[in-house]
Amino acid sequence: MKQSSLTVGLVVDHAKALRIPLLIILLATVLTLWVDQIRELFLLLATTSHALHQGAVLVMAGALGFAVWHTARTVYRFDIPSIPSLSDPGTEGLRSWLPRYLGAAVPLLMAVGSLTALLDKSLKNAEEEPRFWMPALFVVEAFALLVFVMLRRRIFGRVSSLAKTPAGDRRVSRWSELPGSVRAVYAVVVLANVLALVLAAEAPTFLPQMGTLALVLMCASFLTVTGTYLTIQAARWQFPLLSALFAVAVVLQLFGWNDNHRIRLYEGMHSFSSPVDGSVDKEPVTPASFVDYVKTWSAARSSEPLYLVSSEGGGIRAAAWTALVLDELEIQTEGEFSKHMLLGSGVSGGSLGLAWFASIVRGERDGAIRLDDIRPMALQFYETDFLGPAVETMFLTDFLQRFVPSAQFLDRGERLESGWERGWSDACRKRPSSSTVATPSPKADVCSLFAKSWKSLGMATDRVPALFLNSTEVQSGRRFIEEPFASMRGAGQDDGVVNAATLSRDWLPASSPLSAVVHNSARFTYVSPAGTLPDISAVKSGGKPVLRQLADGGYFDNSGATTLAELALLTRAYLPGCSGPSGLGSETCPVKIIHISNDPAVETMRSDDSCHGSDDSKTFSAYGEIRAPLVALLNTRDARAAVARAAVRSLFTQGKALASETDPLTDALVFHFRLCKGIHHLPLGWTLSAEAMSEMRRQLVGFAPDTPGGFNHKQLDVIVAQVASSKQVAP
Repeated sequence: MKQSSLTVGLVVDHAKALRIPLLIILLATVLTLWVDQIRELFLLLATTSHALHQGAVLVMAGALGFAVWHTARTVYRFDIPSIPSLSDPGTEGLRSWLPRYLGAAVPLLMAVGSLTALLDKSLKNAEEEPRFWMPALFVVEAFALLVFVMLRRRIFGRVSSLAKTPAGDRRVSRWSELPGSVRAVYAVVVLANVLALVLAAEAPTFLPQMGTLALVLMCASFLTVTGTYLTIQAARWQFPLLSALFAVAVVLQLFGWNDNHRIRLYEGMHSFSSPVDGSVDKEPVTPASFVDYVKTWSAARSSEPLYLVSSEGGGIRAAAWTALVLDELEIQTEGEFSKHMLLGSGVSGGSLGLAWFASIVRGERDGAIRLDDIRPMALQFYETDFLGPAVETMFLTDFLQRFVPSAQFLDRGERLESGWERGWSDACRKRPSSSTVATPSPKADVCSLFAKSWKSLGMATDRVPALFLNSTEVQSGRRFIEEPFASMRGAGQDDGVVNAATLSRDWLPASSPLSAVVHNSARFTYVSPAGTLPDISAVKSGGKPVLRQLADGGYFDNSGATTLAELALLTRAYLPGCSGPSGLGSETCPVKIIHISNDPAVETMRSDDSCHGSDDSKTFSAYGEIRAPLVALLNTRDARAAVARAAVRSLFTQGKALASETDPLTDALVFHFRLCKGIHHLPLGWTLSAEAMSEMRRQLVGFAPDTPGGFNHKQLDVIVAQVASSKQVAP
């Protein structure tokens, strides 16, 4: 290579021509080294005994490496008028070696990712033997790919039109002038892409069987080949083809012509279809008001502890942690805790955890689920790969939908919902007692609760806690609170109950599947798209529906505590023991708060917390005028949650001021279960390893109550004692 001939301009020209393969490698590097969810996928790969997953990842890593090399090599075959410097003789070495190195970089990055996972401290106690040979196998794959692309001309030169060296390749201006072997590769990839699209549309459970990591690699291969083809065509035609396609997608989106993100209003409705009036349940989920619900509870158990639970967002991490905490309370109180839990306010993954617990309680009330079933069911459900089906749809049918002028395909949001439905069904049907429990005339098929209407939960009856799941309205930025009651105080009396919020009763019908209701709270961009919700009153009357869009509840307040504070104040007004000057902090008031957070940076709400939260004293780094507004907008989300948590706690101070965040004044009334930084970094996203579940359980009950790290265990013991000492009255 003539080093003196390489200039910055030449390097930029080559990077421009190879921008798709380079972007794929750059993105793969960022994902491998800095994204927790991808690290978790590597951890699953390092510990799995699933031969199909291991083989699929090896094959797809090789396929992506081959695609990166092949597309880069193809670019150099073309005579592109807008980039004449690609033919500069001084860059012959760059043209020869850059595609090879880029191709080999893919399996090498896989080796780095799997090696990083194998160094995770949590693997010391892993149930599965770590696959320490995986990184070596990827290195061998990278070496084999490099050797193949270097020797292929000698091996296949006699049976193809390949030159002896890359420099000898004839420059072409049309695809038809390329060697037949090159065109055959593109034809095979296009056919494979079409087949994958058909499978994703018609057999959506097939491809995810190879595992999420293999799916990501497969889709990246298709994007590499398709993207490079489009960039070559754009350069040949001297027309901004990619920009034009982007403009088409934007126009279709702006006019809503291809909106396939509709919120499902009943079982059987799909995200691409419009609701049918006859299938929409016109009645409220629960015919009573929230106040009636509180009064009924107070009349039966006025002196017993009453727990209001809030659970923060955080993807599968939040869902699993919420379930672990509530499940453990239910088990240790021998099924009594749920009879003392009035309601739960959730956001995003916290909403999934609350819906899980409400479904468990429904199963208990119907006699279908026993206490011994709960832990095995939770392990199976939360170790399910919910991410794979969503990824498949995102990069295949959902991506294609952006360029089709009418809604035709299921979106990735519905795939996530169906994953929860199958996960709950599988966990329920495989529970230990499934072969011995007889369920006489259950109110609902317990193992289908996530697929059935959320009315099937029977919330606020049979001591099944009421759910308040928080979403965010895109148009107004207000909370959209999914709640089951016909009214809060009574018909026409709900003004001022909640602020900057819309109650769901006039918008979300009782027939909506539980999975869809949960998902409305967990639509975090971009894995889950914002959902379109039509006005059900217009659906009923046949008028033109007014549309709303719902996004993740964490955009407004990721803690769920804003809604919980409003519900606590409303509850206080109808509990005799809470009406005194000390309010909710009175000794005669039975109300207690359980807040469940999953971010180690969250500040404490108790004096006995040995987990260190955020450190505002850390050295400030200026963000510059471009990043600063974006960083500020994102950080205000966490700050609002901190304000909401403080507001909830202040309700229990008996009018006194807290000396600090560790003031013990509210310790007997406000419980805060939280995750700390542990030996295993817990990811966001929708896939969780067995090691992550073990880490969360370790932080819940793995430390003695009076030892550092045992504050979660100590709180469990306190609540169990409170429930046990209360007078037991049948509901």
